[in-house]
Amino acid sequence: MRKVSEGLRGLYRADYVAGYDRLPASRMEALVRRCELRPGDEVADFGCGSGILLHHIHQTIASYCGIDFSEEFIDAAKRKARDSGIQNARFECADIVEFCHRNPARFDKAFMFDVSHLIADEQLHPIYSGIRGSLRPSAKFYLHTINADYFLEKLKDRKWVHRSPHYVAVRTVEQNRGLLRRAGFDRVHVAGMAHYEAPLSYLHGLSSIPGMSRCMTARLFIEAS
Repeated sequence: MRKVSEGLRGLYRADYVAGYDRLPASRMEALVRRCELRPGDEVADFGCGSGILLHHIHQTIASYCGIDFSEEFIDAAKRKARDSGIQNARFECADIVEFCHRNPARFDKAFMFDVSHLIADEQLHPIYSGIRGSLRPSAKFYLHTINADYFLEKLKDRKWVHRSPHYVAVRTVEQNRGLLRRAGFDRVHVAGMAHYEAPLSYLHGLSSIPGMSRCMTARLFIEAS
């Protein structure tokens, strides 16, 4: 993860970190509704950012650990948790692979929301393998990412629409599934989600038309175990 952090270091300026607080709560709520959480769960949030997920699940679970390589994000996450009086959370500024090696078979649920498309395949494979090793046998890993088959991403591939230079690995369903299975996840379920912003969100209804599902599905929600 050190190479990943070096490549992304310039992204995590103060204005970028502050921008996460402006994301609508409905976006995270839509993801959490798809997750199976229990009162006894010990949870790891990989690439936790400013800890937004924590504030939606801390009352449902036993404990939360947020991991991110960005000191700016970790500082913001700690501050927000402290200001909210949340007692069952901790945060680590750490390399994900190294963290997972220190915490084998520890967690019941793991999350990686809006992170994987920032990481190239050769770097993501050891991260996924590490996360698999940090999970208990019956645990689940939840991911949220961009769908490479979405029509807007195809336009970005042709450079007709701008794509952030940090989005180095926007993947198809099959590519996401293949990486996870290669890392040891035997069961991988992928569900499509709409774009979060209007008017693009209105187009998701077209995904129900035969032959249109791939190109009209903006986001992917993945459950792996």
